[in-house]
Amino acid sequence: MAKRLYSTFYDLNGAQVTVDIYDADFVGSATEFQTKSCQITYDSAENDDISAPMIGSRANVGMVIPTSDSTLTTFVTDFATSVEDRFTIEIGKTAGPDIVWRGILVPDFTGEQDTAPSFIFTLSALCGLGLLKKKPYHDGAAIYTGIDRFSEHLATALSKLAHTDGFWGGSDVFIKTAVDWWATSMASGATDDAMYQGGVDHAAFYNYQNEGNVDKDVLSCYDVVWHILKTFECRIFQIDGSWWIEQV
Repeated sequence: MAKRLYSTFYDLNGAQVTVDIYDADFVGSATEFQTKSCQITYDSAENDDISAPMIGSRANVGMVIPTSDSTLTTFVTDFATSVEDRFTIEIGKTAGPDIVWRGILVPDFTGEQDTAPSFIFTLSALCGLGLLKKKPYHDGAAIYTGIDRFSEHLATALSKLAHTDGFWGGSDVFIKTAVDWWATSMASGATDDAMYQGGVDHAAFYNYQNEGNVDKDVLSCYDVVWHILKTFECRIFQIDGSWWIEQV
């Protein structure tokens, strides 16, 4: 995964914002583009209920594309015909957290607005929670077995997203939790979160209603995350470059 495009601008508070677009098939030096607009929005899949377990987010970035710039117009063509997991985006800020948001660019959600001699090309990226519905909860060949912490189940499911390996390194914070729930046998200190203290067998996420290949033997990664969060009455969303889990 190489950086193909980048942009820098200042928000209303004077903080410098960076927008980096990565291409899994690209080899070469990154090209700068001008940002017309940049907005991150949050909503849930359950009638915009902010207490729902899954709070997805989307980033919309408007790019100024001069018609005479063959490098940027070629990107538009490549993007429009790309597969879903090819392009990813990272938004950062010099004031506050270094990373604001990361996501997967989706070719289906784009638009153009002619403003000759250039045009505005609007990109839309998803945080990826909804895409977990297409990811079965197994290792790629066989179902998982044995007991794992809830935090491990969550990390395994979320790491199935295509942009995980490219954006989160071994020392980066991938998940943050704040769950004030525990059994009497657990510690209740600030560092003893219930997502870490508690666990469940992988069999809880087997799909006993369907028969077929390994994909049908298990629930989707989306359902795994949803059931764990619903059990603890929590919700998840991405903020400051991490997946944040909190009680409603």
